[in-house]
Amino acid sequence: MRLTRPALLAWSLCAVGVVLALYGLAPIVTAPPDPLTLIGNVLTSSFTLVFGAVGALIVGRQPRNTIGWLLMIIALSLAVQSAVLAYQAQTGLPPTDPTAANILIAWYSSWGWWLLMGPLLLIPVLFPTGRPLTPRWNWVIASLIACFLFFLFLVSFAPELGVGDGLQTIHNPIGFLGESTDLLLVVFVALLVVNVGLCVSALFFRYRSAALIERQQIKWLLLACGFFLASFAFSAVFILTLPDQTAGPGIIFDLAVLAIPLAIGVAILRYRLFDINVIIRRTLVYSALSAVLALAYFGSVLVLQNVFQAVTGEGRSALVTVLSTLIIAALFGPLRSRAQRTIDRRFYRQKYDAARTLAAFGAQARDVVELEQLSEQLLAAVDQTMQPAHVGLWVRKPDGR
Repeated sequence: MRLTRPALLAWSLCAVGVVLALYGLAPIVTAPPDPLTLIGNVLTSSFTLVFGAVGALIVGRQPRNTIGWLLMIIALSLAVQSAVLAYQAQTGLPPTDPTAANILIAWYSSWGWWLLMGPLLLIPVLFPTGRPLTPRWNWVIASLIACFLFFLFLVSFAPELGVGDGLQTIHNPIGFLGESTDLLLVVFVALLVVNVGLCVSALFFRYRSAALIERQQIKWLLLACGFFLASFAFSAVFILTLPDQTAGPGIIFDLAVLAIPLAIGVAILRYRLFDINVIIRRTLVYSALSAVLALAYFGSVLVLQNVFQAVTGEGRSALVTVLSTLIIAALFGPLRSRAQRTIDRRFYRQKYDAARTLAAFGAQARDVVELEQLSEQLLAAVDQTMQPAHVGLWVRKPDGR
């Protein structure tokens, strides 16, 4: 299939981003750290490829959908930021007498993260059609652009510019804001929080008025965002409790980030779109089940350890671990059924009621011998579970009668 001009441009930008990402990854690969850290860095560098490829696919299929171009901006911003950090790491400490190139790179590094943040905030406003829900939501886009321009003003005229990870700075020759920078930064943070709330609320307003297919598309994005928030919370708690072991949670967080463009691609390109309800339902069931089993396991270990120590006077024992594992294995089936019934009753009430109706019909049908009474019960069960506009039953008469 021949590529259109927008698709060719998108794939070309994706290739440029991959080259820049490889440049940023090269110093890490040549002097590799421990395996988990290396895997995390490779996953982080793959953001450019995944965001860029999904964006190019959307541009190729729906060139007027702004979501594809927003994903391309995210991919390029990640690639450029990775290349800039690699360049600054190679050049070493910030020079005492910086050149124009040093100042320009430091200036970009100070605000370049907006090329990631801005498109991510615009996606909920425009998803999945690439247009706002109504023209009234255009003012949210305008507010976000104004917030970015205000921050760009702060960065451009701040007295210092950040270098590398931001812990080191160089003097800004055109910085005149002085001590007022801190106060203006507080104003910017307040504006940013308001804009984040407005952008997120736009997605929920769209969901309320959306048709069936559009609701399914939004569910894909919400599922990925939920996974991202859960992994972010887990990583934050893990790093606070074990600050020396950050590689493992970092990998989970990177996978959660990768889930966002993949979910967007699945939703917009509509590949197996209607499986999302099954995925959400099973995610809720097994997440709740995992949490309960983890609590039960650690609780049983603690209790059995105390009992074993009181009886035998010994400390740790492998028998406690074996017994706790057997308890968890015995509880898995009942807890899974209980969790599934609870989630169906709370979140999938229609499915839960339909299952109960069918079970009641099956129990009654075993005791009914009259065809007319059985037909009435069958029609009632179909009406309660499927809720069709019209329902009818056709019974074939035996041959010759």
